[in-house]
Amino acid sequence: MKDDQLVLESVSITTTNGKEEKGTPTKRKVPKEITFGKGVAGVDQATGLPSGITEEGKETLKVNGIEYECKWYKFKQKVKVRAAETEVEGQVWVSDDVPGRQVKFWNKASNGGFSQEATEITIKK
Repeated sequence: MKDDQLVLESVSITTTNGKEEKGTPTKRKVPKEITFGKGVAGVDQATGLPSGITEEGKETLKVNGIEYECKWYKFKQKVKVRAAETEVEGQVWVSDDVPGRQVKFWNKASNGGFSQEATEITIKK
């Protein structure tokens, strides 16, 4: 592995009808410096933040007993999903102290919703 890379391990936990299912952990090599959201639909390519920001602020989130100073952004946007335009609203929390920067995220669209939250962040040196 190169000096400018790190290994990012993530696990998805899905809750359906009150039943929690933990996915298989995945590991991938990523650059140590990650530009949040580059190349993602609904993300301003100049700033890496969601387009359509309606509100922003700061909040401290505790993950696995450690506090992270985060900036949060609420947004509303229209995005194209499978050739149909849909309205999406959501919020994202980011911290420069976390690989990948994203600590928490949720969105709600006319065709469903999605949320994710870091429950453990371990940075091995």
